[in-house]
Amino acid sequence: MRNTLFLLALCASFTVNAQFNTTLRSNLPYNTGVNDIWGYVAPDGTEYAIVGLETGVSFVSLADPDNPVEVDRIPGDFSPWRDMKTFGEYAYVVADRGDEGLTVIDLSALPDSVSFTHNQYDVPGFNRTFVRAHNIYIDVPSGRAFVSGGDRNLNDGGILIFDLVANPAQPPLIGVGPETYSHDVFVQDSFMYCSEIYDGELAIYNISDLDNITEAGTTLTPFTFTHNAWTTADGLSVFTTDEEPNAPVAAYDISDPSDIKLIDEYRPLATLNRGVIPHNVHVLDEYLVISYYTDGVIIVDASEPDNLIEVGQYDTWDGPDGDFNGCWGAYPFLPSGLVLGSDRQTGLYVLDAVYQRAARLAGTIIDRDLRTPLNNVQVDIQASQLNTGATDPLGRYKTGLAEGGTYDVIFTADNYLPLTVSVDLTNGMTTTLDTSLQTTVPRFNVNVTVVDDETGEPIPNANLLYFNEEERYDVLTNEEGQAAINNVFEGDYELFITEWGYRTIGVENAAPSALGNQVYRLSRGYMDDFVTDEGWTETATARTGLWERGVPVGTSFDSRAFQPGVDAPRDFGRQAYLTGNGAADASTDDIDGGTVTLTSPLFDLTRVREPSISYQYWFAVAGGTPPLDDTMRVLLDNGTDRAELAFYTEWSTEWAADTFVVSDYLEPTATMQLIVIAGDTGEGHLVEAGFDNFAVNGSVIPVSTEAVFAPEVAVAVFPNPSPGAFSLQYDLPFSTAESTLRLTNVSGQIVQERELSGKNGSLEVGLDLPAGLYFAEILDGNRRLWVGKVVKQ
Repeated sequence: MRNTLFLLALCASFTVNAQFNTTLRSNLPYNTGVNDIWGYVAPDGTEYAIVGLETGVSFVSLADPDNPVEVDRIPGDFSPWRDMKTFGEYAYVVADRGDEGLTVIDLSALPDSVSFTHNQYDVPGFNRTFVRAHNIYIDVPSGRAFVSGGDRNLNDGGILIFDLVANPAQPPLIGVGPETYSHDVFVQDSFMYCSEIYDGELAIYNISDLDNITEAGTTLTPFTFTHNAWTTADGLSVFTTDEEPNAPVAAYDISDPSDIKLIDEYRPLATLNRGVIPHNVHVLDEYLVISYYTDGVIIVDASEPDNLIEVGQYDTWDGPDGDFNGCWGAYPFLPSGLVLGSDRQTGLYVLDAVYQRAARLAGTIIDRDLRTPLNNVQVDIQASQLNTGATDPLGRYKTGLAEGGTYDVIFTADNYLPLTVSVDLTNGMTTTLDTSLQTTVPRFNVNVTVVDDETGEPIPNANLLYFNEEERYDVLTNEEGQAAINNVFEGDYELFITEWGYRTIGVENAAPSALGNQVYRLSRGYMDDFVTDEGWTETATARTGLWERGVPVGTSFDSRAFQPGVDAPRDFGRQAYLTGNGAADASTDDIDGGTVTLTSPLFDLTRVREPSISYQYWFAVAGGTPPLDDTMRVLLDNGTDRAELAFYTEWSTEWAADTFVVSDYLEPTATMQLIVIAGDTGEGHLVEAGFDNFAVNGSVIPVSTEAVFAPEVAVAVFPNPSPGAFSLQYDLPFSTAESTLRLTNVSGQIVQERELSGKNGSLEVGLDLPAGLYFAEILDGNRRLWVGKVVKQ
């Protein structure tokens, strides 16, 4: 028996970091690495800590919490990962190295000693023996143990289920869960919550019938590396961790498991963006007790799960932030209220905790003049505790503190005057504060009309993306080709106009004051830079790594760039299509277990002379077991036949370009489609792909309409080029009140328009235009009678 007592003053020599609403009672170090922690209450009421070690399991009496005593220790195969749970007078342990299987420990002789057996199991249907696992959970009401994270060649590391009631000393295997690797598992009320870490998702299963386990719902977690999950007692909310630097603890509404909703995320503000990693979250009376590696034990009030507020902390780690050092586990379920923490380097921590409901603040912020909600207003409570809040698109905000009191709250937003309001906050309550902000800069109405450059007809449902760093507007044109964006703050914006079947227009420095009534003319053709959604579809047989449109997030593997962090050069915008696009680690959300397919909308090549197709791409494959047999294929379909344009197998993590003449492969038709397929087949590898800058090249055959140039029109422009105004003389074959002269720039914007007087005459135009190339047109209603180019010097 070993007895180690550390006085609080001595403990402070290596645990000098932040703490509030917690008190250190004692610390017990070990001569080996420490991993997980659990607790046990003997029939006589004595509380014990069960500490996972790299070389076994330790049993510590907490009869005197200020003087913890290790009463026994069992040896085990070396493993950095051990997990323990209890049922009755037994503890059940798994390790994911070695071959101990399910270790059953008899605790009935404590404090004198413990005894144990290792149990291995043949699993029906797999011709394999269960010898190791990463995690275990025991559903006490049903008396069942759920083991997860075993060997990938046994049920893919999915769930195995044991009956502890039938034989607690050697429980029989009674069920097998889905064949999907589950890193951790939690069970409550006939639902099983699996942290399917390599799929990046939380999966909820109905296990009311173990012979027919069915999926109730899934959701990707914020960093798609789902490590652990735990629900509230009512089963309406679940909280997850992603074991990644800077990842949050996420809160979800699971009142309808088929429609899981993310409702909040918590990150420790004192170490924000320092690479701190959350490990495990447990729930006690609507408090989250989180082991947060280098941030120690953190307590969060989750009584309002959509407004998570930190109310306690004890930091067990005195080293630098980030990495996998520090607090592995935290156990809050002892009847005494003690919280047990396990630090990988410094051992067992016994803590007192004050569980205190947060003092919350919520409300809505609107524009004082327009009475419309304001998005992204920053809300800062002037307090010693760090806090953060911001309004959503509906103007709503939620925030709070651990301590109630009277505080100043400052509301700030770009283009608005800051506002300070004094407010009383009360623990256990939410104070509502609605207010408004006054703008400081002028606003403008943007009105845009989009028409077909060939016919002059309006283009309905064209996409307008108008944005800068602070604001973003996504608008569709109406049946008249018109789109309006009202009350836009002055500033530098970018404008993109897209529609499938037309060439994209991009305008830089598109100030709203200059867009009061602009007409843009789209040329016919096919191109897609993916700045907007033009109707490509994504399908998959793979579990992860699905195609998604977004701004690329760069990834790396083995100290080498894997996914580029930029889109293709020489195109509009910053978006591309990527296979999984969420985290910096290449193994997170890459293509796994199948193929992912990206399919274009239909396009008509019957009006294109000598059409060719071009695009940019990259493809990356690495890791796993040779051979690297994964591919990216590009196919072309004409509605009847299908041909393969490209077959990529080599690692090319920089954007490359390819061009193909359509007639070399298929007959051009009106029902063409491009299909891009990337896949992880055979042995598992890291596989990612990107696709961007699609275009059909070739001259468009004009539409045969009445908008044909009239041969009788005589027009002369001089001087051309001109440093000043242009003099235009015209002679038309008829006189009409609808004849106009229109000048447009290279972006299709109308920069000047003049009515023509009579069938012939002259006028001066372009005096105030900046230098550049312009197109001059004479129109009779919708008929284009003449077009020419003019150059302003």
